[in-house]
Amino acid sequence: MEALAISAANLNTIEDNIGAVAEELNGVITNVSNVNEHVHEVDEKVSYLNDQVKDLISEIQENTTITNARQSIMYNNALIEKKFGYYDNVRRNTISLLDVIENSNISLDSINNLKESLLLNNPNYWLANALAAVSNWILDDKEGCYNELNNALKKNEEKTSLFFCLINLKLDRPSASLEWLKKYLSLENPMQLDRDFVTILDLVATGAFGDKAKEVIFDKITKWHHELNSEQLLKENQLKIWANYIDSKITYDGRFDHLFGISDFGHIMSTNAIVTSTYKETLDSIKRINMTNSSNKKIDQILEELIYEYETKEYEYEKDNLKNKLIIECNGDRKKAEELFNKMNTVAETEVDLLTLLSNLIINHEYYSISNETRKLALSLSKEYIIEAYKVANNSIKIKPYYINYNGFKITTKDGTNIDEAKNTLNVYLNDTYNSDDKILSISLLIANIVGIVGICFTLNNKILNTLLIILVILSNIIILYKLYDRNRVREIAKKKEFNANIRLIESDMAEAYDYYNYILDNSKFYNELEYYLQNIDKEDYIKSNDERNIKIGE
Repeated sequence: MEALAISAANLNTIEDNIGAVAEELNGVITNVSNVNEHVHEVDEKVSYLNDQVKDLISEIQENTTITNARQSIMYNNALIEKKFGYYDNVRRNTISLLDVIENSNISLDSINNLKESLLLNNPNYWLANALAAVSNWILDDKEGCYNELNNALKKNEEKTSLFFCLINLKLDRPSASLEWLKKYLSLENPMQLDRDFVTILDLVATGAFGDKAKEVIFDKITKWHHELNSEQLLKENQLKIWANYIDSKITYDGRFDHLFGISDFGHIMSTNAIVTSTYKETLDSIKRINMTNSSNKKIDQILEELIYEYETKEYEYEKDNLKNKLIIECNGDRKKAEELFNKMNTVAETEVDLLTLLSNLIINHEYYSISNETRKLALSLSKEYIIEAYKVANNSIKIKPYYINYNGFKITTKDGTNIDEAKNTLNVYLNDTYNSDDKILSISLLIANIVGIVGICFTLNNKILNTLLIILVILSNIIILYKLYDRNRVREIAKKKEFNANIRLIESDMAEAYDYYNYILDNSKFYNELEYYLQNIDKEDYIKSNDERNIKIGE
């Protein structure tokens, strides 16, 4: 008893000590909890400060990038002025001289002084020699004119030829202009055309050239076009260009993504929606190129564009300036500026084949100073590739019955109108699902009856046992039949519930399938309209027209 008393006392002491420890532990836990709260508050403040620092660093980087871009432009401009400042001086004098030639209000001495100044200060610039040739022509110095003209041709034969073609056109001397045009065209390589050739196309399309010049250009373009169309690599490149153009015109908004996700042919349906969404967008884009019947462009403007074109070495600095200006416009976003620069630089600088140039005039027209008539001309020459690219895309469209998968059963539809058929499919699926348990009970009932009947037959001589077997058979039949009845009742309730739940899904999906089908049909109507519109654009309508010239000469 004493031992038990001591043990009890010890237990009480231990219990008290444990209680004290527990209280202290609760205090520690409370303190830890408080510390955790403080730590959480500190984490939030650190996170906020981290975001602030990131924003500050980003702002500093943007400001630094923009500042650097501005400084680069200033540096480049200083170099341009130092190395090529005389180019602009020649350009300004060229514009001034051409203006006074028309008005005949400059003295011969002034022209002679200008010529000598140009040749003295600009010995390596083709335009200086070309302008000196014009000056000698005005001064009636045929030998001097011939010499300076040859000097200009040696330095840049193509630009010089185009320059005198435009001057004679400006001065209403069509025969001389035509001869210079022929010379210019003879120098051109249809695999290496630049922006200068766009000028010729623009003059043709806007009606500046007479019928003879149109005929010369038409024959040249037709010949080049035929030659390049026989080159398989060029044809493949054009189809690729227009396939990319089609991708850029996609307007599909993802409205049927749910339907694609539950269909076994979702990828096909998605392709259908994406491709057909481009038809109307492309058609509208092409139709917006309206003919103006007359051009606001003047020969003065076209000449000025040629005169102020950057020379190769000069362009390297101007190209860097363009990149830096885009960085400033994009608020220091280098990636966005780089994307814009690459697109603009490709159009501005690269010498390309005729087919690619024509495609650029349509797709990247905002980077060219051209009339709508020229865009239409380019469209008429490129239409075969646009039609072929759309044929390839259109051939990927397959409007056929497809399966909607409901994780256990599938419903076939084409246009979402076969809702009754879908209900029947659902009923068959649910009946098969819920009848599987009934088959097991039916087999159990059959086995019980067979065993019972056999037992009854063997116990005919034993009335008591025979009677018991008969009772057991009857009872088992009653139990199993009751289970069948009860299960059938429960099953019908569950089946009805599942049917109602599924039929709402099916009706919703069928409605979406109906909308999808009509979306594809409505979009597909524009395909034929697009093809018909392109087929009926004829290049001869924009080159060999007999209309009077509609471009203004001079003022």
